[in-house]
Amino acid sequence: MKKEYDIGDYVEIKAIAERSKSYQTKESKFVKQTFGTPKIGRIVGIAKRFEGKINIGSYGGYDGYDDGGNYLMIERSLDFYKVRLGMMNSSLLVFPEDIQLIKPENINSFPLRFTNSLAWNSDDRERLSEDSKDWPRDKKGRWLKQ
Repeated sequence: MKKEYDIGDYVEIKAIAERSKSYQTKESKFVKQTFGTPKIGRIVGIAKRFEGKINIGSYGGYDGYDDGGNYLMIERSLDFYKVRLGMMNSSLLVFPEDIQLIKPENINSFPLRFTNSLAWNSDDRERLSEDSKDWPRDKKGRWLKQ
């Protein structure tokens, strides 16, 4: 793999790679999982993974033959970049063609932990606060289950 990016570079990713195993077709390969909107992350390394056919083995039997169980017969190797979306998130495998370098000046801050939850705006907080005043409570002020 030709190294295009360095560790610590901020990048925008469009898709990630996930391993797909099928015991019916007896193959293991990596497929793209695309995002609705691109995500910003940071490169933390490079990884090499393998695709190929899964050989379903046996653990002994009536004839006493033991080939050691399942194993992968490698057909090709793939190179990925490892990208984190937050400092405490696990790294994701990304195909090199799904990465675009962005300038660090365009980044406000790198999150401690990336989550998909949407931020609450002030109107939503006020509406929820007003609604919760009408919910039934016990003597200690705890909400009652209905």
